[in-house]
Amino acid sequence: MNHKILVLALSGAIAVTGVPIPPATSIPAYAAQRRLMASRGVQQQAYFARRLTLVAERLDRQRRAGLIAAGPAAFMRDDLTRIWIGMDRYVQRGAALTPNERRSYCAMLRRVEQRLARAEARQHAGPRLADRSVREQ
Repeated sequence: MNHKILVLALSGAIAVTGVPIPPATSIPAYAAQRRLMASRGVQQQAYFARRLTLVAERLDRQRRAGLIAAGPAAFMRDDLTRIWIGMDRYVQRGAALTPNERRSYCAMLRRVEQRLARAEARQHAGPRLADRSVREQ
């Protein structure tokens, strides 16, 4: 008798919180959905791992060449780390990024890539007018 009261109390508590009680037939469908989400998360992680690796290598090359100062390079490295940690959290939970989260991480990565592109453009443009001596102007 006590068991029935506990079950009713729990189902009432779940109903009050708004969490739907899945019917027994939907458990296999839920498991399939979880596997799909985990698979999508791993695919997203692989995508970001490739991009992050390429950007990190590019950042290291530019830092060694002196195109980017230590401070900005550290901030860019922090952004790359933040993206990796955020992505890894989702994969560890067996989930995938939502479209908005994916756009957010892509935007962070794109900003780092744009900074690197500007540094490369400055290198190819040669010294700026202010960097030249008075006689060269």
